Amino acid sequence: MTLTMEENRMADQNQLALFIQGVSTWNQWREEHPGVKIDLSCAILSGADLGGVNLADSDLGGVHLNAARLIGANLSGANLQRAKLRWADLHKADLYMANLSAFPSFSRCCLRIVEAYSQLTKAINSE
Repeated sequence: MTLTMEENRMADQNQLALFIQGVSTWNQWREEHPGVKIDLSCAILSGADLGGVNLADSDLGGVHLNAARLIGANLSGANLQRAKLRWADLHKADLYMANLSAFPSFSRCCLRIVEAYSQLTKAINSE
């Protein structure tokens, strides 16, 4: 997986290096370090296969997730302000309490399950 970042903001370099090792490595590290603040802001993760990834309570502000596969991902409590999610597959993703203010781009985003859609709607309406 090749990931980059926008110039004006930067993800935590150590966390990004760990993240690119894959979902299972990342999720195991998250379990072992539950109190660490996650910052992957503005990382370009477009097209990445991130099914089942634990990004709960992470700073994903400005992240590019266009066409990313986020099936079953835990995005609860994540900051998704200004996130790019065009064509992303969020089937069964947990968006409970995710910060969706500042109009993230969900154009043509796949929300195939009613639960994900209702959680998204709740998050948007709570702003």
